[in-house]
Amino acid sequence: ENSTDSTDPTATDGKVEPSQGGNDTPIIIPGTTTGEDNTTDAWERMILGDSDGNGKINIKDATLIQKYAAKLEELSGDALSCSDVNADDKVNIKDATAIQKYVAKIEIPYPIGEYF
Repeated sequence: ENSTDSTDPTATDGKVEPSQGGNDTPIIIPGTTTGEDNTTDAWERMILGDSDGNGKINIKDATLIQKYAAKLEELSGDALSCSDVNADDKVNIKDATAIQKYVAKIEIPYPIGEYF
């Protein structure tokens, strides 16, 4: 039986909030839906470091940034904003390295994993 205990302090009414250092723990982003087909128009809330918009901060985000830096993938809009983790107005290997350090639980000076 998969019932949710209403006294569970981790219950969040279907929304998952950011976690500290949970690295592969889902941390958000149901997008807003538009139109009859319920397609996602834009991310409702952005998380620094979540380059692929799946609500997790993991090595896939760093890899996507590396591919972007090598001009093998495109990033735009919210994905690009979430990828600039060091806030230098560039998305490059420095951002990918910061995410790798976050995943490895190495201290970094950037608020990766936080909403912005």
